Amino acid sequence: MILILKEDPLLKKYLNIPIIAILLFSCTNETNDNKSDSDVRNQLTYEVLSGRNLSSSNISKSNIFTISGTGSVKQNSDFAIVHLGIESREKNIKSALENVNLNVKKIIEIADSLGVEQNNIITDKFSISPVERWIEKKDEYGGTYNSPEIIAYEVSNQIRITIEGESKEIIIPDLIDKSAIETEDFFRLFSVEFKVKNLEDSLNLARNKAVKDALNKSELFEKSLGIELGKLVFFEEVYSSNYLEDNNSMGMMRMAAAPFPSSSVFAGEKEIISEINLGFEIK
Repeated sequence: MILILKEDPLLKKYLNIPIIAILLFSCTNETNDNKSDSDVRNQLTYEVLSGRNLSSSNISKSNIFTISGTGSVKQNSDFAIVHLGIESREKNIKSALENVNLNVKKIIEIADSLGVEQNNIITDKFSISPVERWIEKKDEYGGTYNSPEIIAYEVSNQIRITIEGESKEIIIPDLIDKSAIETEDFFRLFSVEFKVKNLEDSLNLARNKAVKDALNKSELFEKSLGIELGKLVFFEEVYSSNYLEDNNSMGMMRMAAAPFPSSSVFAGEKEIISEINLGFEIK
């Protein structure tokens, strides 16, 4: 297991295990002597590779004091993904396809007029499905039975449009509103997601804060409970934003009341969270 930590005097007290520390320096001509503590912390990280297995699954907890720690970092979104589409239901496939193709072309033209790059517009899903209903029929013996019958065809083209840059909160409402007006009842809006390009740096900072939080608590508990904690015997990260399948989606979309509702989009911030448990021997 790899635990990424900032150098801290509290770690020296409790991390009494063999380690290999790899010091990573940022590319700069400045010396650490001329920098503030916060600058140094932003440029120096340790990758601590434990010489022991710190998994809690194979360690007896009869004499272990477990302390949790939480760290979080907020990060602004870098880009947005708009999931929208066109759906048409007609008695024959040809008519449904014509409706979909015509209206998808309108959406692409609108996106292009708003400055969206063509390679940022792709089809997520395309489908043609029969629409059936059950009809009661009579058999040759005078009895009745139910049988499915195709009454129409539904064609759907779902599009994913990626919008980058600081103007995304202006482009997205225009894209939604103009597309809805131009394509009318064929228009479908599925979701708007706001994402960040690189979570790793922020996640590592959140982890460092979580470790610091746990170590601060350990000192508090030693004083308030009158105990003395020994070496660190296990570590586990019980939650991390990076482990979620939809780890970097954020924000929301709301529709404002108006004769024709205009869309307002708020990107907000992504909160990157790390929650850990540290286990110490009780002396």
